[in-house]
Amino acid sequence: VEQYLKVKDYVELDHYPELVWRLRSIKDPEEISRITKAAEITSKCMELASEIISEGVRESEVKAEILEEMILSGADKPAFDIIVASGQKTSLPHGGAGDRTIMNGDIVIVDIGSSYHGYCADMTRTFYIGSNPPDDISGMYNFILDTKNLVEENTKSWILASSLDEVARTMISNKGYGEYFVHGLGHGIGIEVHEPPKINPVSQEILQENNVITIEPGIYIPKKFGIRIEDTLIVGRDNIVKLTSHPYDFTIY
Repeated sequence: VEQYLKVKDYVELDHYPELVWRLRSIKDPEEISRITKAAEITSKCMELASEIISEGVRESEVKAEILEEMILSGADKPAFDIIVASGQKTSLPHGGAGDRTIMNGDIVIVDIGSSYHGYCADMTRTFYIGSNPPDDISGMYNFILDTKNLVEENTKSWILASSLDEVARTMISNKGYGEYFVHGLGHGIGIEVHEPPKINPVSQEILQENNVITIEPGIYIPKKFGIRIEDTLIVGRDNIVKLTSHPYDFTIY
């Protein structure tokens, strides 16, 4: 403060938000440590969700149990409003969590994010309630998982973020579902749940080592159902390190 007072009459302060965002997008070891812990808590909450989701349980009950587990596990708070969407609500990318009772034959999307010491993690899993999902639904789920896996295989530093979106969007479009992939492939994450680099069709950002990002391809058939799978990961020089962890089992019965 003393130094500033000496020079304040001779300098003009300005702000450069784009530069700040760019600096924030590359995480240092302490930031990665906090995001890793947030991811561990988030993964633990997803494990709980997979255990308690069943026929006859309300979306709001699942959300409440997740929130309790999150706080007891050391999170500051949810990184965003927890999504537990079932039935037709899964056709909305952000279907929330209401009082609807989950039924046999439902698809359920669970999107969870924890904040730990000010840093966030984010993950999504999609479940089918019952032992025998229809072939078209299980096929679409496996296709989304294959799309996500292919994108992750191509994720490394010094590539254009939009090129990853193009990999997923081309694959989904070639399958005939292009119009139903209605959001960007992913985003950076850190102090805020949505940060640069943006991973969408128009992004001009280049991925850097120690960016922490999400990859979340999804298909949403209006008034029918949706499927999305998401993980938080660290961009490495030639590969990724996945921070969130939960099996990709589709069925719950």
